[in-house]
Amino acid sequence: MKNERMFRCQQLCEPAAEENQVTFAEGVLQAHLVKDAPKDGDIHITWDTSFARTSYADYSAGVCARIIPGDERFDVYILEVVFGRWRPSELAFQMVQFEKKWKPKASMVERPAGDELLRLEIQRQAQRFQVPLNIYWKAIANTPDAKRNQIKGVETLLANDELWFVGGPWIEETFNQFMRYTGERKNKGRKDDIPDALAMMQFFCPSTQSNKELEELQKERENKAEQKAIYSNIFDTPVYIPPPPQPVSMRRQLFGSLAR
Repeated sequence: MKNERMFRCQQLCEPAAEENQVTFAEGVLQAHLVKDAPKDGDIHITWDTSFARTSYADYSAGVCARIIPGDERFDVYILEVVFGRWRPSELAFQMVQFEKKWKPKASMVERPAGDELLRLEIQRQAQRFQVPLNIYWKAIANTPDAKRNQIKGVETLLANDELWFVGGPWIEETFNQFMRYTGERKNKGRKDDIPDALAMMQFFCPSTQSNKELEELQKERENKAEQKAIYSNIFDTPVYIPPPPQPVSMRRQLFGSLAR
């Protein structure tokens, strides 16, 4: 119960379990800290959301990054991270303001349970502040190690010198969450909301398998828009109904015949 990896190694004779662990050393993170990011490339935003507001609850975390593609590699610069425990209305406000500040090419949000009201509130806030939205809503993966495998991709980006952090007041909490992350299924009170949100940025990286999922999301969006347009054309288009003929009075009929 205290250390699943050690138990699997010593009691179950599974030394390969060491490979399942995900570690982020402070020295590696600090070595990828920069003062500024290049100005070229596309900006994207990813969100890991939570509606709980107790002192021990998970954070909602948003990550903004600039992705710079190259011939054989790419670079991801984390520009800003925001996090907090917000009510759905507060979370929608934070998301819209983050979009307004950075004007991303596209954003991705991991769909929480019962997100319908959140999506409506985001649309309302976006209309209020006149912020255009281009959001992909990603379904939460139900496989046991989906989160660990996704965050392990961040470990690979760091090892390949493809991930960089621009300095800011959010760096301390971001690095602390990465250093405390182990990849175990039970986090035992450790927060991993920022690593989870940052790991979603891989879906926007070029030349990765994850782009296929992004294309599928785009197709799904286009199909839904087309279906909505067809439905609206059939059921919402007003139909012109001509007024019934007015009855002609006997007096009008008499004068009409005299005039002829």
